[in-house]
Amino acid sequence: EGGTEGKIGNYLSGNEISRLVLEKYRSLGKRGKPQDCHWTVLAGFVRSFASPAVPGVPVSVQNHKSEVIALATGTKCVGRKYINKNGETINDSHAEVLARRALVRYLLTDLLNGNKAKNFIISSSPDKKSNQLQANSDISFHLYISRTPCGDASIYADSKDGREERVGVGEKRMRRESLNQNHNQTGAKEVGGSWDSDKQSVGKTRLKSGRSDLPEDMRNESMSCSDKIAKWAFMGIQGGILAPFLKGPIILSSITISPPLHDDGQTVLEALTRALTRRPKSHKQTQTPHPEIKLSSLSFESDISNIQCNIQTQPQKMWPDGNEKMSKRQIKKRKKKGGGVSGCPVALNWYKGGGVETIMGMYGRKEGASAKSTSLKTCSRLSRVMMWDLTRQLCAKFGIKSEEELIRCGYHQWKHSSSWYKALKVSMLDTSSPLHKWVRKDRQPITVYTSS
Repeated sequence: EGGTEGKIGNYLSGNEISRLVLEKYRSLGKRGKPQDCHWTVLAGFVRSFASPAVPGVPVSVQNHKSEVIALATGTKCVGRKYINKNGETINDSHAEVLARRALVRYLLTDLLNGNKAKNFIISSSPDKKSNQLQANSDISFHLYISRTPCGDASIYADSKDGREERVGVGEKRMRRESLNQNHNQTGAKEVGGSWDSDKQSVGKTRLKSGRSDLPEDMRNESMSCSDKIAKWAFMGIQGGILAPFLKGPIILSSITISPPLHDDGQTVLEALTRALTRRPKSHKQTQTPHPEIKLSSLSFESDISNIQCNIQTQPQKMWPDGNEKMSKRQIKKRKKKGGGVSGCPVALNWYKGGGVETIMGMYGRKEGASAKSTSLKTCSRLSRVMMWDLTRQLCAKFGIKSEEELIRCGYHQWKHSSSWYKALKVSMLDTSSPLHKWVRKDRQPITVYTSS
């Protein structure tokens, strides 16, 4: 049964999935998008409805409806200095993570509105005494990312044409003399290793990247995107907060990546498959199918490769203080210093029916908030505080638990109240699993916020 659900919608090509996300992003206006020399990463989730089967007609040519339901951009994380242990900050504002949180909020909101999008169906228990939801088997979910995710998936040989590409935080190129070829590397730090180490062993769990000279209180504690996506591939994309409502996981059917322009597609595909689908402990134990890995030839305009290319060809237009009167010497000097290219400080998130929200990635709060802000009004709608509020509303609607019971239960206990989700997590963290070194966060009570 699980295998069938995982295959639905996989007739969509990588280019079709990426085109949908790119077009939706471009339709959102300028708010929160990179300007001048800033770059970012884009990630989004596509939902595909399968039409009723037509006998004798190949699935690939039958009608289907596919649409983007959540997307995000972002490259920043919150340093320990600014992390709020009570769930008021978004600690990881990488695009993949924000897109997945936006997806979960969309699904929670859809349930609160009466499941109008038919994302779920009611599944009665064998004894007919209780009902649970399960993902509609006619729906598949697909993830698109505009660049290889940081961490293990970004470690691979790049020997297509010998060119070197200069990239930013999270990835870098270097010449490996022993192999006599270029290698794409990750800046994500191996869990348990030294912060200033650039050791590139494959298959390791890693923390998000950061400069090796960063003060300890400015380093982050977030697992790499490769690790998080591997977790979603194994445990489902619903997360712990939605799991107690469900009979089983929401399967991720495919993952599409736009690889860097000059990289060998087959090498990238092998690295993605290794890092995102093969690392978690045996999928056969849980009957969770592997998501299909796909590549797209479509490029995201704000990818760092495109920004750097633009600077090389039209620097006066890219630099905020640039003009046609800049001398060749001035241009050469600026390019030598990296051209002023940097990750966009603002991250945006969008989900169907929810509009755009912008976040200051370094602080994990809404754009406009200061680093020292403590007001709940500056909390992102994707923060644990706001997601917990939405979950309590949903529990009240379904009559699952009273507000008093939920507050007494707490956010963390609620997330682990699903028996199947808890079992999957135990399996994922088993000492025989490549993900067993996952860094656990402090479980402090989440701030109770009431939106009504």
